[in-house]
Amino acid sequence: MDIDGFDLISELNILREIIGVENNKSIDIFNYIKRINSFPNVYITYRIMLTILVLRSTMSQKILNELVILSIEK
Repeated sequence: MDIDGFDLISELNILREIIGVENNKSIDIFNYIKRINSFPNVYITYRIMLTILVLRSTMSQKILNELVILSIEK
């Protein structure tokens, strides 16, 4: 699924207005988006971001680089 950059920016602006500028954790924002079943571009972006954070904390740099290359080649 592709992310539309212009739609992503619009969705982020709307989401910021809805949830405010509080210090929400990324996972809390992700769960909110998932619960209301809206903001598809933001949902995909957060899903990728959170996956990378988890992989980054549990994998070596070499493995992470190889996974990125595999993803790009796919």
